[in-house]
Amino acid sequence: MKSVMSILVFSAILPLPHFSDHILRWVVCGFCAWLAYLALKSKEPRWLSIMGIAAVLFNPFETMYLAPGLSTVASLAVGTSLFCFPKRVYRSDSHNRMSEIVTKGEVAAPVNESEK
Repeated sequence: MKSVMSILVFSAILPLPHFSDHILRWVVCGFCAWLAYLALKSKEPRWLSIMGIAAVLFNPFETMYLAPGLSTVASLAVGTSLFCFPKRVYRSDSHNRMSEIVTKGEVAAPVNESEK
C-alpha cells in the first residue's frame, strides 16, 4: 500500500487535470494522517512530524499553492518518505484486528484474559 501511495504522489509531478489533483490530495492526505497516527501510537516522533507535514502539504481543505519547482520538490520528498516509512511502524497496526505489537523485531503475543 505504501508503494502505491508513493507512486500516486510521484504522479503529482505530472500535469494532471484539476479533478484528479483534488482526488489525489484527499487520498494522500488521509493516508499520511493515518501513518502519522500509527507513528504516534508507536512513539516515533520523527515519523509523526514527517507524516504530519506531508498531510498538511496535501491538505484538500486549505490547498497550499507552492511555486512549480517547490511543489515538485515537495512531491518528491513526500513520495520518498512514504516509500521509506518503516515497516515496524506500519506493521504494528493490526491489519487483521489481532492485538500484537511489533517493536524492534520482537513480537509480543496478545495476552488472553481467560488464561489467567
